[in-house]
Formats: sequence, C-alpha cells, structure tokens
Amino acid sequence: MSWLPIPLENMIAFVVTDLAFCLIPGPAVMVTVSHALSGGMRGAAGPILGINFGNFIWYGLSAIGLIALASQAPIIFAIMQFVGTAYLIYMGYRRFVAPDFASSIGPAAPAKTLAGGFANGIAVHMANPKALLFYTAVLPQFLDTQRPIGPQILVLMVLTIFTETTSLTIYSYISAKGGSLAQAKGQTLLLNRIAGSILIAVALSLAFFNIWG
Repeated sequence: MSWLPIPLENMIAFVVTDLAFCLIPGPAVMVTVSHALSGGMRGAAGPILGINFGNFIWYGLSAIGLIALASQAPIIFAIMQFVGTAYLIYMGYRRFVAPDFASSIGPAAPAKTLAGGFANGIAVHMANPKALLFYTAVLPQFLDTQRPIGPQILVLMVLTIFTETTSLTIYSYISAKGGSLAQAKGQTLLLNRIAGSILIAVALSLAFFNIWG
C-alpha cells in the first residue's frame, strides 16, 4: 500500500509494540488506577486525557529531532534504531521476570476532579523515563527514512492515542469494578510474561529487517 504515509508492516509492528508497552503496568497505569479506585471510570478520565496530551507533546518534540536526524545524520538515526532494538529486548526481559503488579499499587490519589486528574496525567507522563526512551530510541525503528517523516509521525501519534486509551481504559474498568487489581493477582503475572515475550519477538524481527531488510 504505497499510498500510505508509512508502510503497513511498520504500522502493524508499531501497534503490537506500543500496545505491549501500554499494557505493562507503569507510572501511567498507576496514576490512572489510583483515580479509578477512588472515582470510578469518571475519575480515570482526567489522567487518561492528561497522559494523551503528554503524548502530543512528546510527538511534537520527537518530530523536530527525528526530522533533523533523518535529513542531516542518517547514521545517528540508524544507531538509534539499533539502540532501540536492544532496549526492547531489555524491557521484554524485565517484563518477563517481573513480579506481580497487584501488590505494588499504593493508596488512591486524592484528586478526583477532571482538572486534577488531567494535571496528574501530564505530570507523570512527562516525567516518565520509559516515555523518554520510547520516543527517542524506540520510535525511530518504525519510520521509513525514504518517506516524509512528518506524516509518518502523525500516523503513529494517532495509533499511540488509540493504544494508550485502550489499555488505560481496561485497567480503569477493572479497578473501578473490582476496587483493586489485587483481585486479578496471578493474571498480571501472565500479562507480564505475554508482554515481555511480545517485546522480545518484535525486537528480534526489527533487528532482522534492519540488518537484512
């Protein structure tokens, strides 16, 4: 599908990888769950909106840097791709051996308003080192340097909003209905294994295509 701004196989690989990242319990999930525990699905709306707004900011910053790298320093861009592959493998291993997330959830956050949740969502996403590494090291792997970078980043941004919102809504629903992710103890261990395996598999396939593609 040459009419697409980004190759279809890149889009599919990105959705799989991004969804695996989003389903991995981290700071964004924690802040959303804390609001869902205290305010239900309505309470979780603020953090979800704030986290997605943070994605807009990250993509804007990434677009500026990646366009410069692609046009002026393709070698550095290629190095970033391979660094990202190594990072994916590392994250996959960490997830595969990670303990149950249910026991690590702290008390619910006090802010239940939309504005309070929105601010918390932005704060945690902009300060999240996983987000920084994702946008600077992982994202370049899914871009085709033979095509305009701007439209590709726009497509990936839309896909990120979809995967981020989907995963956070799932966690929010479970928390709001069950009152605690502790009821899902044992299932989160399986989730870690699946997410870790997906990250490693995607990383190895990307390494193959970067070397021999």
